[in-house]
Amino acid sequence: MLLTLSLAVCALLVPATWAQDAHPPAPADQPANADAPAAATHIPIAALPGRALSTANTPALADDHGTRAGARFAGAAIDAEARVALVFTEGKSLLVSSGSVSAGLREPVRIEAAHKPASGSFWGPQIARCGSAVTVVAVLAEKLGRDGDVVAWHSADGGRSFGEPARLNTLEGAAQELLVQLAAGDDGRLAAAWMHTENGVVSLHGAESRDAGATWSVDRLLHASAHESVCPCCPPVLAFGAGDALWMLFRDDLDGYRDSHLLDLRDPEASPVRLGRERWELGGCPMSVGALHVRDDGPHAVYRRGDTLFLAQPTTQPAAARLPTFSEQELVDGRWPLRALRADAPNTVFPPALFWRVGQKLHARLPGDWIDRDLGPARRVALADTRAPRGPLLLAAELDDGTGGWQLSLRLLRDRVR
Repeated sequence: MLLTLSLAVCALLVPATWAQDAHPPAPADQPANADAPAAATHIPIAALPGRALSTANTPALADDHGTRAGARFAGAAIDAEARVALVFTEGKSLLVSSGSVSAGLREPVRIEAAHKPASGSFWGPQIARCGSAVTVVAVLAEKLGRDGDVVAWHSADGGRSFGEPARLNTLEGAAQELLVQLAAGDDGRLAAAWMHTENGVVSLHGAESRDAGATWSVDRLLHASAHESVCPCCPPVLAFGAGDALWMLFRDDLDGYRDSHLLDLRDPEASPVRLGRERWELGGCPMSVGALHVRDDGPHAVYRRGDTLFLAQPTTQPAAARLPTFSEQELVDGRWPLRALRADAPNTVFPPALFWRVGQKLHARLPGDWIDRDLGPARRVALADTRAPRGPLLLAAELDDGTGGWQLSLRLLRDRVR
């Protein structure tokens, strides 16, 4: 068998939990942004709690000007037993470094792709680690912006070797927006979602795996906008819940209003629920990715409207109403929230930790003081977590090395809590 009982929890780029202890403090009796300082406090990532991990066997990173050849970091994954996998892009190749927190990373394995994997500052190839299984999903495009295919590679030996690629989109070249997202659940469940373009109309399609990426379902329509296309440059976010629950956070385009919506993908009769008390009328795409985590009471989401990040929490159970309702709470000014929402404490009213981007700078707010921490320039950032409430948490980031280039930083913010 590919998976055993000890490998029941998979992981990838998913919402983050902040805590060294089992139950982080959360001032639930005050707003999340109460008494927040006017300016951010500069704190290097090395000063965050936790410990640094060795990057000795990771590829050298390219700069932004083409003067230094090398790779670009794309994503990270960690499972409940602290086994790690990282993915990088280099020309038409994908590089995968895998190993564990205790033993370190092995030399990267090169995956030769037919075309260049699409990658940007907050989107690109995705990776999942489920015990001995490692799965990479990327969009390959012969001519960037004109066509694209969603392709998956699977390893059954911990990332030491990968099998032949599998195309997930049925219509060839349909992933023209080059955006794909991956989610991992329990017992080897994976789900991918991407922008599907057909006859000039952009909708959301997806596929699922029940065996940690060894095989995939035929792709299916997840959502078609009532007014032609969804917002084409904001990738959807998927998140598994307990049992077989699967939700999607996405941005629609309805008569020029580009609001965030939640959709229950397990209910064939469900309609999208618009988040927020106000509408966001916008002539172009904000190019923003949200954060999503599904708890026992339903989905919790962080999303952007204007230059502010908000938290949506369920106020009615999906079973109690055809369309669940959600409260809205302002979190912080900022853009491009990372996948940063995770709540271990059952009554937490805002995330125990929030990471987000303002321009090229990475910011963080942690429980207790809720101080705005400026962590400095960062190019590509990933938070790797598991669905296990007290599993390990890894922060991976390309940081400014002070000489015009970038260096990879790996920090284990939380180890396994037994």
